[in-house]
Amino acid sequence: VVCGLRVLGDLVRDGVNTAVTPLAMPASGLSADLIPVMKRVVGVGFAFLDEDGVFLDLNGYVARLLGGEPASLTGSSFLDLTPVHYREDVAESFRRVIHDGLRVRGEWPILTTEGVLRRTSVSSERFEYGGRPVCLSVIADVTHQYADHALRQAQARLLKQVVLEKPLPELLRGVGEVVRTHRPRAGVLVMHRHNDGLDVESAVAGSDGTQAFIDALATDDTRAPWATSVTNNRQVMAADLGADEWRGECARLARHCGVRGVWCWPLRAQDGGALGCLVVLLERTGLPVEWEAEFLDELSDLTGFALERQDRIEGLRRSALYDDLTGAANRTLLDDRLAALRAGDARAGSRTAVLLLDLDDFKAINDTYGHACGDELLVAAVARIRKALRADDTVARVGGDEFVVVLADADEATARGVAGRVLEQFDEPVQLGTHSVAIRPSVGAAVGPAGGGDPEALLKAADQAMYNAKRAGKGTYYLSA
Repeated sequence: VVCGLRVLGDLVRDGVNTAVTPLAMPASGLSADLIPVMKRVVGVGFAFLDEDGVFLDLNGYVARLLGGEPASLTGSSFLDLTPVHYREDVAESFRRVIHDGLRVRGEWPILTTEGVLRRTSVSSERFEYGGRPVCLSVIADVTHQYADHALRQAQARLLKQVVLEKPLPELLRGVGEVVRTHRPRAGVLVMHRHNDGLDVESAVAGSDGTQAFIDALATDDTRAPWATSVTNNRQVMAADLGADEWRGECARLARHCGVRGVWCWPLRAQDGGALGCLVVLLERTGLPVEWEAEFLDELSDLTGFALERQDRIEGLRRSALYDDLTGAANRTLLDDRLAALRAGDARAGSRTAVLLLDLDDFKAINDTYGHACGDELLVAAVARIRKALRADDTVARVGGDEFVVVLADADEATARGVAGRVLEQFDEPVQLGTHSVAIRPSVGAAVGPAGGGDPEALLKAADQAMYNAKRAGKGTYYLSA
């Protein structure tokens, strides 16, 4: 027994770096009564395998590592639990151990019966078992150490990207890849809270089912169930699809796509506010193991930090470029937009048009119903203006109730068409609480020369056209000659 344990101890100590030692030694023999003793006293895993990688015998440590029982795993192939792109190298290792008497040491990835990727330290040597040469492999689980290393690397990379103010999708792409180092077929989502729902900020698909689930989440009808299901949970929600926490449309969608397990980790700001959630989608049900839960706890803290940082940067950017009340562009962004279009027009010989809108009799409405209703009316006006615009058009607030619309690559016909659609948006009254308020804008339009012109001159022409519209009776548009 002592000799057998010494051999195993040597193998464990050696099983760190991948190496092949040309021992060319005959197969050592182990007596049959030694095997049961080794199974009881050895604190690491060992298994006997033939040249094809089939388990001839194994102890409970290896069985637990692989997610099964010794009896059920005996006769199965180690290669079936090896990631595909490693199988050829692992199979060659078994053959060289048995046929050439070589000692092989290294770190091998293995897949559990549930599809979880684990990292193992393995030392293999030739022994005689049952009258024939076999491979004795001593196996230790080093997944936790590997995951901790991967997490530290992710932290360093993410913090660097945050400092460099990289775009959020680029920041979060690595989060999913880190999770997939030990859950290769998992789908990983970072959901970011915006107003009343959660948007998919980053997605890494695993199986076909998780890809289908990710695609379906991009639709509006799944945002509300996600918001109510995940943002209010401080602890991990391990969702078996029959559980109370997972219900309604999301449960139906998950079943339809073949997603059987859903884990959600809340992403929180420093003040405890909900930023979103980290979601892991699995083909099988089950809870994370202890080290995996700890790993995802730290990863969610790191991801939450990145989201909060980016939200702050975005908030500063928006306050510098957008009107706080209406969300329309402010004068700074308007000037930038006009300068960029002027440069583009000079290169392409195109034209830029602007509309200047003033809400008729806004002051009287503001005085009658109060400033709160007046602010609500301004927000509603911007929303209606946007509905009349093209995708690349810009609306900016330049005064109390004055707005400028910038139309890229536009001629007189385009300017008339957009101005007409803007007026149509105000045909119906605006509902302000219990009050129904009818309001319309006067619109002045001006089109710059081909090849670009002076933005200030263009705005001045639109301003004059707007006053011409007011003199014509308000609630109409006038195109500058």
